[in-house]
Amino acid sequence: MSFFNADNADNADNADNADNADNADNADNADNADNADGTRHAGSRASTLLSTALSRARDSIIGMEAIEGKIGEVPNLSKQERFARLTSGHRRSVMASELLNDLRFTTGREGKNTTPHTSTLYCATQCEKDGNNLTVNYARLVGLHRPSNEDFVRDLAMIANYAELRGERLPEVHTQLNDVLSFFGSISYMHPKRAGATLDLLRTGLYLASTVAMEMKLTLGCPRPAALSDKLQPMIQTPDHGAFPSGHATQAFVTATLLSELECGDTPLKAINADSQYFRMAARIAANRTVAGVHYTADSAAGAVLGITLGQYLAARARKGDQNVTPRSFGGEKYNDNGAPRDFHFGEVAKLMSGDDPSVEVIDPVKVRPAPILRAIWTGATKEQALKWS
Repeated sequence: MSFFNADNADNADNADNADNADNADNADNADNADNADGTRHAGSRASTLLSTALSRARDSIIGMEAIEGKIGEVPNLSKQERFARLTSGHRRSVMASELLNDLRFTTGREGKNTTPHTSTLYCATQCEKDGNNLTVNYARLVGLHRPSNEDFVRDLAMIANYAELRGERLPEVHTQLNDVLSFFGSISYMHPKRAGATLDLLRTGLYLASTVAMEMKLTLGCPRPAALSDKLQPMIQTPDHGAFPSGHATQAFVTATLLSELECGDTPLKAINADSQYFRMAARIAANRTVAGVHYTADSAAGAVLGITLGQYLAARARKGDQNVTPRSFGGEKYNDNGAPRDFHFGEVAKLMSGDDPSVEVIDPVKVRPAPILRAIWTGATKEQALKWS
């Protein structure tokens, strides 16, 4: 799920990468392929022919004249204004720095020689400088507790039942290997020329979701379904990393949450409407990974809790005024139906967010630090939302 793959010219391996959602999440990827690293010229993309032509043209018009420089009036641009002038790939690098500087992970084990069973993400709430020292206070943002391997074995029957949908869902499953944004773009108008800031915001969410989910996957080390049974036979290549949480679910739900929050502007979303088109789509994208045979339903539930919390965290850091976010913890070992496998769909999302689900612990809200660059993107995106039907 590399956030920077759009800048990678050698992208052949990524077609087989089941969690490479960031690449085609670029709605205007055709432009980015030329322009991500600044190699596009005024009229065409870079090439040896163009470079040779430019060199010969310069030689002919400069002649033997001496090179003299002059300094013009230097504009006093803010950091946000400089950011807006960068290519998409470089903007993402800046966003990576601003967001990841405020996040830290911890792990929990049940024994000295066991795989960690808990991964917890903390966010900075306050930063103070005292001379040469910097003091940062952190608060828990979201924690995941993995199911046991026995829980995974129990849930194999649910995955086998979902296999009946593979023929029907094949186009979605394959498209979503590399593209989830298009499915949300069919709900909310997102033409690249009319929704550039909105797409920047959503790609920022996809990047954060990808990074956090991958760290938790590596920490928790949960086996994929194919490792537990040779009769599931996934319809796509099983990825090379762990199952829990689902990266696709995390990305889908962070996108649904950001779009929902964006429609509220600087007023926080009061409650998650799991029946909205955004969250219905997110739940379907997550479920498609179970249909494909590469995820358990608990993976999707964990991804939903993680993605929604991260989406609300980004919105809190971006908006003006209320910068509070509600932390949550998800207990994968508690995600069952009275000891039987528990399904995952948009109705289950409503239960997870209700505050009464036994698998989700809701923690007192914390106030997060503002993110100036993210706020600039948010401001542009809210303006686009207001004008999208103009």
